[in-house]
Amino acid sequence: METIAGIVTHVRKKPEEGGSGLYVVRYETAGGMVEAKASSRSLALEVGDWFLARGEWRPNVFRGRTEHIFNAVSVKPDLPATRDGAVVFLSRIFEAGRHGATPASIRAFVEAHGAAACRKAEQNPEILTGITSDPARFRGFILADWARRLSNRRAVVAMSKAGVDDHAIGRILEAYKDDTWKVLRENPYVVSRVPDVGFPNADKLGSDMGIPPGDERRIESAVLSALDRARSEGSTGLPAVRASEEAAALLGRDAGTTGQVENWLLAAAGRRDGPVRVDRSPKGFVVHLPEMLVAEAYVARRIVDMLRVPPAHAPERVSAAIERVFAGNRKFARFDAVQREAVRSAALSQVFILTGGPGTGKTTVTEALIAVLEDLGHRRIDLVAPTGKAAKRASAATKRKASTLHRRLLAREDKRTGGSMFGVNRENPLPAGTVLLVDETSMIDAQTMAAVVDALPPDGRLVLIGDPHQLPSVGAGNVLADLLSARTGNRPLVPSVGLANIYRQEETSSIARESRTVKDGKVPFMDNKVRGGLAFYEHDASGIADEVVRLVTGPMRTQLGLDPARDVAVMSPQAPGPAGTWDLNARLSAALNPGGRAIEGVFHGPRDDPKMPLPRVGDRVMATRNDEENDVFNGDVGTIVGVEDRSTEGRQRRVIKVAFDPDAAGARPKIVEHPVSRWRELILAYACTIHKMQGSQATAAVIVASGAHAGMLDRTILYTGWTRPEELLFVVGERSALEDAVSRRASDLRWTRLAEFVERAALECGFAPARREAARPAQAVPVTPGSSTPPRVVPPSVPGAGVPASLGGPPRVRVHPLPGSAPAAAPDAAAVRPEPARAVRPAVPRIVLPRPAPPSGPGFGG
Repeated sequence: METIAGIVTHVRKKPEEGGSGLYVVRYETAGGMVEAKASSRSLALEVGDWFLARGEWRPNVFRGRTEHIFNAVSVKPDLPATRDGAVVFLSRIFEAGRHGATPASIRAFVEAHGAAACRKAEQNPEILTGITSDPARFRGFILADWARRLSNRRAVVAMSKAGVDDHAIGRILEAYKDDTWKVLRENPYVVSRVPDVGFPNADKLGSDMGIPPGDERRIESAVLSALDRARSEGSTGLPAVRASEEAAALLGRDAGTTGQVENWLLAAAGRRDGPVRVDRSPKGFVVHLPEMLVAEAYVARRIVDMLRVPPAHAPERVSAAIERVFAGNRKFARFDAVQREAVRSAALSQVFILTGGPGTGKTTVTEALIAVLEDLGHRRIDLVAPTGKAAKRASAATKRKASTLHRRLLAREDKRTGGSMFGVNRENPLPAGTVLLVDETSMIDAQTMAAVVDALPPDGRLVLIGDPHQLPSVGAGNVLADLLSARTGNRPLVPSVGLANIYRQEETSSIARESRTVKDGKVPFMDNKVRGGLAFYEHDASGIADEVVRLVTGPMRTQLGLDPARDVAVMSPQAPGPAGTWDLNARLSAALNPGGRAIEGVFHGPRDDPKMPLPRVGDRVMATRNDEENDVFNGDVGTIVGVEDRSTEGRQRRVIKVAFDPDAAGARPKIVEHPVSRWRELILAYACTIHKMQGSQATAAVIVASGAHAGMLDRTILYTGWTRPEELLFVVGERSALEDAVSRRASDLRWTRLAEFVERAALECGFAPARREAARPAQAVPVTPGSSTPPRVVPPSVPGAGVPASLGGPPRVRVHPLPGSAPAAAPDAAAVRPEPARAVRPAVPRIVLPRPAPPSGPGFGG
């Protein structure tokens, strides 16, 4: 690799616009300053920045001619080492009006001090007064602007001296920009929370700057790093004992380290404005990041407030609406007793949860619920999902407009924290009377759920739909499972119905039946004979990828007539490693697109793993970012059909043309042009991670089970992948890996408290659910898709469940009235529109938890 030093003269594209930043620079050579273009993903540069970059020159075709761009692997602020460079650099900083400096005086200054002029000025800034004819007047401006320009240089010198790695240095400079040196001097440990930096790098810096091992700033940083790691693994907090142990491990297990951490946490327990919150739970003390504690506690309070609201409709009126709607729709008329009860309970409840595995009819029940709510007079019904792909599927299945949750709540990125800010909130809620139906709720984390309940109007209603046995959210929290498990005594607090019967697959299919076996923590019986659409092909780790390619390109295509690119979902728990998606995509691309042409401008950058396969013309690719302007969402799949040059406002750019698969059968593909500079937003899609497939379906699927993926493969991952195919599932790999996966469930290791907070909030306000018998699942009876015969249902022994209103409806739901309110009268059954349900929202949305009592002992073990 080569190294160049120079100055930025023009910013063509900033890194945050996607991909690398592109700059016009002048760099030092033996013959003087030379102009060129440079790209960098490691650090955002500004005009006037002097840099030292390491990288390599790569050819690029621009306006029909080949030019070379310097592709920087690392970039650091620096100072010029030649006379020409010093003149250019100082001329960018000092000017006549503010500093009394002219081109002639700057050149004279450099001639007097030589090629090292800038480095001399770094050591003794006073010599810079030599660039002006009036030092007394301009000295302050000269010294101030010089110090500002050198701020990052000092920070880089300090970080490099301490041994902070180059990538971390770039992220720190990007985060704090011109304030970097000031931040480091005040507290170098704050950089530990910058993405990709971490405690070890911050500790090197702190140690080099003379901060003692027992300093509170160091202990605080270790605790925060332990909590950040827990959040990245899905937990919203940690038991204090575990937080102490993990922080002590970061600090180094010297004698007394754990005690120092515990003392710091004990002090934090009495504060409400510190960097962490320490709260007492039935199982002991728990340590939280403030935002995570607030999120779960607020969700709990809002859910309980909604549970206390009297029903907007009398049960008799709901039953009548159901009969009207079902009588006019043959599909709904075939509902079993549990599906009917789900519609009835959801229509009666202010907040409700509908669960069920794939094929149990969640989407059809949702469609029926919307029709019943409209019959009851509701005009504001919003259907949302966490991802664009899930929203498209919900919209297609229900024939109702659906949007992403973030789009409906007007989310935008918070540049300071990297999180999301929502334009729809308690100050600007959804319209009065809104019923919000949230699909794929298992994918929603605690902070997003807090935004959902914050956006609801006082009379809003909430229906959560999902499968609690699928993968939990990527972000911290276990919202769906926690809400389902919240109880008072032996009764659930949040009304819910779980669907059981399978309707989507043939009665001979083993896929759905054995998915329940996996869900229950058992290993299904499988061998290499296809039975009920299910088979297992056993291979050791070295032979898995070859067998997957053989199955997909051989018998699945030639004997079963499946299109490997469109009908088959190949899934692996992770991207890197043997039989990971990178390995499988590279092999399948070579087999299915042997003549694919490389795309000029698509190459591995300094931060790319060289094993990640590059997309070529003809390849199947998946979008990894939402592009709402072109109606393309994360997870959408298409084919690269070409590469073209485009001229826009005098600038030429190269685009990748992708034909995205249509949402409806028979529709034409949608051609979208994607800038080559953002090629990383397109990944090969012959194989994908099971996380990426969540919320999607395929005709057939191949799942990899390898011991090499033990860190990722568990029961929820396996169950989620298992429930993606509709007709055929092949599992390829090691039986021992399959057995280990079924025996483990990583979501059980998440430490969350939403269920506890719901129970606590209900206890504090004296709420208890009415004694209402929940409908028991009807006995599963196979149903052949497309059959015109309604399924035979063995009705549960619940009075009125699934029975027409004329023969006696379900028992009336009783709820405790809000304090100070009169008992709610039943609404007039003849009314066309419902009266808004009475609701009380907390004046201050953040729940104030009881102040933890002073610890009784010296530690957190009791």
